[in-house]
Amino acid sequence: MPPGAAPMPAPRPPKAPKAPKAPKPPLDAAGRKRKRRRVGAIVGASGLALAVLALTGWAFASGWASANRAGNATKEHAQAESVLIALPDYAGSEGAVVMPDVRGLDLDTAMQVLADAGVPEQIISTTERPAAGDPGVVVQQTPVFGASNPAGVLLVVSIEATVPDVVGQTAGNGVDALQGMGVRVIQQKVYVPGAKPGTITSTEPQAGAHLPETIIFKIADTPVERNLSELTVSGSSISKATDVVVGGVTYKTAFYLSAAKDPRETSWNLGGGAVELTGKLALRNAPEAGDAARVEILADGKVLGTYNVTSLDTTDIALNVSDVTSLVIRVTDTSTPNAYGIGIAFYDFKVLGSYDQMGAVG
Repeated sequence: MPPGAAPMPAPRPPKAPKAPKAPKPPLDAAGRKRKRRRVGAIVGASGLALAVLALTGWAFASGWASANRAGNATKEHAQAESVLIALPDYAGSEGAVVMPDVRGLDLDTAMQVLADAGVPEQIISTTERPAAGDPGVVVQQTPVFGASNPAGVLLVVSIEATVPDVVGQTAGNGVDALQGMGVRVIQQKVYVPGAKPGTITSTEPQAGAHLPETIIFKIADTPVERNLSELTVSGSSISKATDVVVGGVTYKTAFYLSAAKDPRETSWNLGGGAVELTGKLALRNAPEAGDAARVEILADGKVLGTYNVTSLDTTDIALNVSDVTSLVIRVTDTSTPNAYGIGIAFYDFKVLGSYDQMGAVG
């Protein structure tokens, strides 16, 4: 420092750095400072503690309930019996063993087919049942063919069966009597005089015979009527009338034939469709002393009935013409002394049959 100069002041020591100010508390929505509260921290801690206690209690309760249920389940299972079921061993088979169809085979053949298919003999059982057709044949099997690895096989084998007596029963009851016998029932409607419609009048074959695979039931039907006067005739001609009154009785239809000393024939084609011929016979006009005529009714050449007609009094006719193709009425004048052209009246003469049958009647 030069002489006479004033001494330089000593340098000031550097100021210590100021401590950073604490951050100001945030403002609320109104611009006011929020106060820090220790209460929030206390409440948060308390809530956490309570939650821990609650979870602990729930875990304890759940564990107790589970244990209790497990105990009950153990008791229940302890009371149940164990059943061992022996299943057939198919382990040695290549793929699944498929049940074959052995119906219709005799038992020996069926057993061989099952063995060839890989079905163990020890699981096969048999039973017997009356059935149509030949005895000793498998008529039913369980399980059905196509089943895989059957646990058991049941074969139902037929034994001799006979036709049951079902005449007089309804068709439904007759079919029920054959239920399960494997028989095919054919129902044919027929007219049988006096039979109740809907009932069985006969069977083919008859009751007691060996039961075949197909049986015929003939079922009584309500008759269909055809007047002979409406059918085509051959031979001697006839004259016709309707609503004829005789002795106070009205007949809807009538036809007349004239008899001579030589027999005269008139014929109708029934085609095998009619079953019964009914009507009434009488002389057409009041007779003179000794007037008479003979009437013969023939079916396919066979005489079914012969009647001597001598008056206006009627004679009832009821003849079976089942399966008859040709119906012939033959008239002969048997008067004494000889007469010529005796008239004979046929009142309400008609044939009856079922609807199915009468289509053949011409």
